[in-house]
Amino acid sequence: MQLCALSVSRSSAFMRDGAVAFAALNVNVRRKGETRMKSVSRLLCGALAVGAIAVGSTSATAAGFMLMEQSVSGIGNCFAGAGADAYDASTVYFNPAGMTYLEGSQVAAGFHVIAPTFKFENDGSTHILQDITGQGLTGGNGGNGGITKAAPNLYYVNNDSDLAWGIGVNAPFGNATDYGETWVGRYHGTDSEIITVNINPSVAYKVNEQFSVGGGLNIQYLEATLGSMIDFGTALSALGFTPQGDDGKVSLQADSFGYGWNVGMMFNIDDTSRLGFSYRSKIKHDAEGDADFSVPADVRATLNGMGATDLYVDVDASASITLPAMAVLAYFNQVTPKLALMGNIVWTQWDTMDELVAEFDNDQPDNVTVMEWENSFRYAIGATYSYSERLDLRCGISYEETPIPDAEHRTPRIPDDNRWWVSVGAGYQAGSQLNLDFGLTQIFADSMEIDKSESFADDENDYIRGGLKGDYNSSVTILSAQAVYSF
Repeated sequence: MQLCALSVSRSSAFMRDGAVAFAALNVNVRRKGETRMKSVSRLLCGALAVGAIAVGSTSATAAGFMLMEQSVSGIGNCFAGAGADAYDASTVYFNPAGMTYLEGSQVAAGFHVIAPTFKFENDGSTHILQDITGQGLTGGNGGNGGITKAAPNLYYVNNDSDLAWGIGVNAPFGNATDYGETWVGRYHGTDSEIITVNINPSVAYKVNEQFSVGGGLNIQYLEATLGSMIDFGTALSALGFTPQGDDGKVSLQADSFGYGWNVGMMFNIDDTSRLGFSYRSKIKHDAEGDADFSVPADVRATLNGMGATDLYVDVDASASITLPAMAVLAYFNQVTPKLALMGNIVWTQWDTMDELVAEFDNDQPDNVTVMEWENSFRYAIGATYSYSERLDLRCGISYEETPIPDAEHRTPRIPDDNRWWVSVGAGYQAGSQLNLDFGLTQIFADSMEIDKSESFADDENDYIRGGLKGDYNSSVTILSAQAVYSF
């Protein structure tokens, strides 16, 4: 069988028409085997920017694209006591051993409205043909790329003896951004959205008055929708197409189920203080879905004329991603009957995000996005003051490291950097069986830079996407509310 491979490669030659210069990209047709098209060059396929298949319906607030918002009672302390406080049934997520500290049955239902601001300012983004055309990457700044979303939590715990059990349903990961189809970074990403749903049945056992242990299983669903523009004009400029003027689009949808586990322990140091430790395993997702392409008619005709009839057509696609493990070490101290202090350290194993590989169910080569993320830490301290028998006041502060190593590896899909959290909250006993919790959090991120201007020309995936360069001003506001019913 004869295979025809179309390759598009750089050339130092160029054509001139008056004062206008065009880049000349050599278009070579090689024949191996029989008549069917086998592959288009990775250069052209790099324009897809589909490699970020596994990132992006809630907006990420913790490092990377993790969501810490798994408890409204906890967010008022910046989750400083998460892993040791056992305020309510939300302990199922942060430390299942805490279920032994609750009495009877309890349901906790909460939600968090997450309003992020991601504003990009272009700072000289470059294009591979800039020396010839005199143009860098074109387009606007994309406005506010953040999207306001809600993250719900639901927990149930039953503890009538030394053996307790419970279940949690929440969204531990997610990110949503939308910059439109004309912004300067459109070839790196236009829109992203992920929905994760985690179901976590758990059990816990009170070994003695000082020590409790717990564990659970995690059934996790992930769904991703990602869009990017494709710069066909640059890839085919030697054939008369206009660089950055003949854009197509790819939208990829994929979903998956993954499975993991979690364990925890709590140790009472004395009558007023305790330590907690918990660990959540990493979860691998083998996502499958489809890639939908929109290709300009003249580009499609040209590709068909080259024999590339089965490329840039709607096709099944797949990718694998391993979501990180997380470990929490926490301390809680009831200093006085009215004042409690707490703190914790959270470690997240982000080095599972080394690279993302998207595979297509036709002759297109894999698309690879190099990430090289690093493990990160989060540090938090907080306090709760019992103003009255019915009203608790909470506050906390946290510092969180980003897993993204540098500006070159940062992406507009996840414009993440080191950040500070400041939170306040309150718990109100509305009745003998009903408690209400509220929280307000403001997150301040360091000034974030994206700079692919030096590396993109040597990266077969970023080559046509361009050297995106600029700065982000970002912040996140979170409003949270929860009802806890005990019976």
